[in-house]
Amino acid sequence: MTRRWVRTAAACGVVAVLCAAVLVASARAEGEQGYVRSGAWEFGLNAAVLAREGSASTTLSLFSNRFWVSGRTPLSAGASATYSRVSDLDRVDLEALLAAYKQFPGSSAHVYAGVAGGLSQEWVGSFSQVRCPLGLDVGIKAFVSRRAVLTVAYKFRRLLNDPVADFNEHRFVAGFSIMFNNGKDDSQ
Repeated sequence: MTRRWVRTAAACGVVAVLCAAVLVASARAEGEQGYVRSGAWEFGLNAAVLAREGSASTTLSLFSNRFWVSGRTPLSAGASATYSRVSDLDRVDLEALLAAYKQFPGSSAHVYAGVAGGLSQEWVGSFSQVRCPLGLDVGIKAFVSRRAVLTVAYKFRRLLNDPVADFNEHRFVAGFSIMFNNGKDDSQ
């Protein structure tokens, strides 16, 4: 087994342990169906398996989303920061996301789709390259309590501004987040 796959399995294991802990804690929480309210903030951590140009790696991201409701459709604007290191290559991604949500009837799960863009900087030693990732996100956010949310998503990016050629990137994401200003007592 290669080191890359060991790191991938370790990252997925960490997310699975976080998810299991949230599920156990949410079993004791109130049995209220989760949904997104205007003014809610989401803060979380994502682990991803990244496939690009025939190679795979793992990443961890910190992200935040601000929600508002337009008619019956929840919308969000968010930002994320990702750092990864593969061998001698360091990479930092800063992205913004605009997304729309639709709740599955009778459940606390929301499917979402959005557009994303940002900057990606890679460097090895003194050599540095900045690329511009643009793409789409699709996923499901499932409330396990009023404030705890699990996310599973697919992210497609087209990386522009590469010195050789533009290329595609695929991310399979699992994450955990906490919602603020989304409960009975603290929302309007």
